[in-house]
Amino acid sequence: RNGKDFDVYVWQPGADLAAPPPPKLVKELAGSWRVTDWSFDGTKLLVLHYLSIEHAEVFELTLATGDLRPIQADKAGKPAAYGTARYGEGGAIWVTTGVDAEFQRLVRIGADGASVAVTANINWKVEDFDVSLDGRKVAIHVNEDGWSRLYVLDGQSKPVLVQGLAEGVLSGMQWRPDGKALAVSLTAASTPGDVWVVSWDSDKKPATVARWTQTETGGLPPQVFSAPKLMHYPTFDMVGGKRRQIPCFV
Repeated sequence: RNGKDFDVYVWQPGADLAAPPPPKLVKELAGSWRVTDWSFDGTKLLVLHYLSIEHAEVFELTLATGDLRPIQADKAGKPAAYGTARYGEGGAIWVTTGVDAEFQRLVRIGADGASVAVTANINWKVEDFDVSLDGRKVAIHVNEDGWSRLYVLDGQSKPVLVQGLAEGVLSGMQWRPDGKALAVSLTAASTPGDVWVVSWDSDKKPATVARWTQTETGGLPPQVFSAPKLMHYPTFDMVGGKRRQIPCFV
C-alpha cells in the first residue's frame, strides 16, 4: 500500500472482461504479509506475517469479517520461524516451523489446537510441502545435506521416502486434482530443470516415477556433464563433543 505495509484484497472477475469489477478490500495490515492458502469452503485465508528470519506469525483470516485468529504450533506461542501454512483434512492446518527445533519441521495442528511434528524423525530442514485438494495427502520436500528428498505421508501420517528421483534439487511440486499423482520440478547435473511425475495406482503399491520432459542443453550431450560429489568439512562449533560437519559439493 505505501511501500512497507501489505493489505489483503479479494477479486472475482466478472463476465465482462472489458470492464472487470474492482477488487474488494478485506483487511488493512501493517508490515510484510502474504497469503498462503484458501480454506476448502472459500470463506477463510491463511496469512503469514513475516517479522524476521527467526520470527513469523500465522493467522487465519475470515473474509466476511476481517477477523484474524492466530495459528500456533505450540500453546505457549513462543516466537519462532514459520515458512508456510496450508489447510488439511478434518479442520487441520499444516505449517513448517522451527518451534522447538534447530530447523524447520512439518507440523500438523489439529482442529482442537493439538500439534504433532510429523517430520520429528527426519533430522533435516523441510523446504516446502503440498497438500492434495481433498486434504488427505501431503508431499514433503526435505533438504538432506544439500540434496532434495521427496516424502509422502502414508495413512498413519508417517513420511515415506519416494524412490527413483534423480539426485538433484526440487523447485516446485503440485498434486493432480484427484490426488493420485504429484508433479515436481527437478534440476540435476544432467537435467537443467525437468518435470517428473510420481503416481500411485493404489495406496498399497509403491509409487511410479517418470520423467515427463527433456530440457534442451544447448546442443551438449547430457552424458558428458559431471555429477557433483558431496563432501563435508568441519566447522568451529561442536555437537556431541565433535565438530559439526558442513556439506559442500565439488
